[in-house]
Amino acid sequence: TGYISEEPMLQSGLSYGDPLSGMNAAFATLAALHHRRRTGQGMHIELSQVEGLIAFNADSIMDFTMNGRIRERMGNRHQSIAPQGCYRCRGEDRWVVISITSDAVWERFGQALGKPEWTQDARFNDALGRYYHQDELDKLIEAWTLDRDHYEVMHILQAAGVPAGPVLDAKELVEEPHLYARGLFEVITHPEAGTHPYIGMYARFSKTPGSIRQPAPCLGEHNDYVFRELLGISREEIAALEANGVIGTVPSKQQQGSMG
Repeated sequence: TGYISEEPMLQSGLSYGDPLSGMNAAFATLAALHHRRRTGQGMHIELSQVEGLIAFNADSIMDFTMNGRIRERMGNRHQSIAPQGCYRCRGEDRWVVISITSDAVWERFGQALGKPEWTQDARFNDALGRYYHQDELDKLIEAWTLDRDHYEVMHILQAAGVPAGPVLDAKELVEEPHLYARGLFEVITHPEAGTHPYIGMYARFSKTPGSIRQPAPCLGEHNDYVFRELLGISREEIAALEANGVIGTVPSKQQQGSMG
């Protein structure tokens, strides 16, 4: 979350802990059901968000444990791949990410750019040389990307077999054809919010692919189903709860006042 030799730019907060904990909980539940099916024994699941998150940062922890090294901020760079970065393109706040993963990719990168003289520089002939001269390379690469649209850069480099992709803003993200082709988004119509793309299933399985079955419920939409059918509460009791403002299908005056 920051650049080399600078302070952290932001905290990731719940960005990783929440979704990873959801996946960990789902996996633990499936494991518990599998265990019950095999043995007849139930299980108690205790989930810690921090402990679940640590597993996704194991390389940094092991590097410190075994080598005494503290992982430092490196911006958009990589520990061993170079050059790798996020480069400014033509237009306002337009960027592209490029990753040169091998000598062969570096050669293709130079060819895609028309073999400018600097791509033949002896300092950049191998991965180690490129790694130690990233500052110079980043300036040279950005001089080329600045004259081009971020999608244009992607198409030029991907056609040459060089890993590259545009950095997308929110509008571009929900309009990106590749994400729809990959099935990331599902278009759902909500009675109050209207029709919008939503992120679909995190994991896809061949026999149980899964999908969003229905939009998020409106306030109190399933009150009758939950209270009467599932909990067995009588209609008279439900009516009394509604009359007292305990449940309902519209926000209470008190809620409206606090929101205002």
